[in-house]
Amino acid sequence: MKKTPLLLTLVVCAAMLVTACGGGGGTDATTAAATTAAAATTAAAAATTAAAAAAETTTAAAAATTAAAAAATTTAAAAATTEAATAPEGSSLSTFGTQSGAAADYTPKMFAIQSEPVVASTDVANFNVSGFPIVNDKITMTLMGSRADIQGPWETLKFFTRMEDMTNIAFNIEAVAANVWSERKNLAFASGSYPDVFFCGNIDRTEQVRYGVDEKILLPLNDHIEKYAPYMQAMFEVRTDVRPYIVAPDGLIYGFPRVSSGPGSISEHYYNYEWFKALGLDHINDVPTTLEEFYDLMVRFKNEDPNQNGQADEIPYCTRIGSGINDSVGSNINTIILPVFGIPQSRLYVDDDGVVKFGYLHENYGLFVDYVSKMLSEELIDPEIYVQDGQTVTGKVKANLVGFTSTAIPQNSYPVSDPDEADLYPKFLPLKSEYTGGKQTGRAGGNGISVGTVVLTDKCQYPEAMTRWVDWMYSEEGSLYMHYGDENDLWERAENGMMRYIIPDNGMTIEEYRGGVITADCGSTTPKWIRPATEGNWDDTFQQARVRHWETQLWPAARLPIPDMFFPVEAQDRLSALTADIYRLTNEKEAEYLTGRTDFNADRDNFERILMSMGLEELIEINQNAYNIFIANQ
Repeated sequence: MKKTPLLLTLVVCAAMLVTACGGGGGTDATTAAATTAAAATTAAAAATTAAAAAAETTTAAAAATTAAAAAATTTAAAAATTEAATAPEGSSLSTFGTQSGAAADYTPKMFAIQSEPVVASTDVANFNVSGFPIVNDKITMTLMGSRADIQGPWETLKFFTRMEDMTNIAFNIEAVAANVWSERKNLAFASGSYPDVFFCGNIDRTEQVRYGVDEKILLPLNDHIEKYAPYMQAMFEVRTDVRPYIVAPDGLIYGFPRVSSGPGSISEHYYNYEWFKALGLDHINDVPTTLEEFYDLMVRFKNEDPNQNGQADEIPYCTRIGSGINDSVGSNINTIILPVFGIPQSRLYVDDDGVVKFGYLHENYGLFVDYVSKMLSEELIDPEIYVQDGQTVTGKVKANLVGFTSTAIPQNSYPVSDPDEADLYPKFLPLKSEYTGGKQTGRAGGNGISVGTVVLTDKCQYPEAMTRWVDWMYSEEGSLYMHYGDENDLWERAENGMMRYIIPDNGMTIEEYRGGVITADCGSTTPKWIRPATEGNWDDTFQQARVRHWETQLWPAARLPIPDMFFPVEAQDRLSALTADIYRLTNEKEAEYLTGRTDFNADRDNFERILMSMGLEELIEINQNAYNIFIANQ
């Protein structure tokens, strides 16, 4: 065995000391960050000297180069710590609601279980641990992801072209239509034809356990994040809820998350402002707040010709329920109407006592079926709900045939482009009833943290470079660019320093331009960290009103039925088998009940017997055990 030169040993120890110094402590954050950066610089210089002195053997020289790279990495991490510690008062870093203390007082506990050392596959001479480009000579990888209907070809989106210019990382892209993404993703894993990188991949916890923990197809990211992702580490310090939420049962991280500015929210819906005007309704004071008021408004939309074309062609509520196994439970009807009957979710949910239950067996589920089936039979809800796709829904809304629909902003669907006009479109208020104790409620679509937006596979030869590529999106600049693009393209700075949109002059709406020209972050889930200051920094009456609506209406009323949880490997296969059969049945049965093909009340006992015979009690038990562990680890 060759002995390591003494000087090299000292250099490696110096680099380790720098890493230890980066942990904060009780000292002033700015001073600590500066001290860390200075120590890192000293270590880097010492490592360079060691490289020269140790050049007598190839092994020693390579080791010294590695030490120099490690010290430089620590410098990059120290810079991110400085950014967090010196953020101006009122900035996102200093004001985020879930911050647990100043950066200087935070002692990093990076991961419950560290990954095994990953041998760097990136050519050291070609890879830069900080700054841009990420690699000196261009590299190309394969990338596959889910593309929303509103998006243009990914190869031409400004996001990808700018990132290639800035980083020297290019991609051979396969962008798959969102409506067939699940099937294509499953086929890619099953056939071995998966790419280097899944982007906007929606690799959920089940898939991370199967393809990461079990089959080792997905690369663990812990070491790469620790070494090459200073912006992510800064996010972990500020958003202390994120890291525990993305760690798999083996203690490893397999996917990069998306972190929103606030908690989980009820999906946004808007009423047709032109129809409100035609019916003499006020767009603020006449918005329904109860089940009865909502039904009555849909009846008026249906019968009083609010689009004023003299034809009985109005569709009061237009939405869709797809054919996927999760489309029913995730439908907008189950998001905004079902919870008003006191049922947080049709499938699994946790009650106020921490007990896991099944929504289809709730005593009020029949009341929900009666309400929705009545609306469907009277065509107050689009009867094509089970057969139409998202584009069809949008086409009907744009044709002024729809009175109420789900859309992030009115400009996405209704025939309106000006933000001031969009602000007139009545925002959906969560409904209330006697079953909710008179409180507004709705189902939260998660907790604001999305897992698996990007994962790397064992085919990826450049995991260090890709980690840096993704990490930039957690910087404030990167997150802003990911969502809105470059300044003076779709947005500009107003005189007061706030942001404002530039209306496209090519006939596109803002969202059509954003998704069609700029970014995949329009309809797809991308990696980023959205700061509250960014969302609220718009010189735009509509966006300001939208933020107020989140804060005062949608967030307070949202209830997360059950947290997204990882399950142990030994439980995963059984869980997958149970959910595949049970959820396929519940989807079919719910469609029968809501459309009136089967009477729920007459079939209730039979439905419950079938569920029990399929293993519902075991499904509940597995989730109860996982939930107990989840709570214990908080």
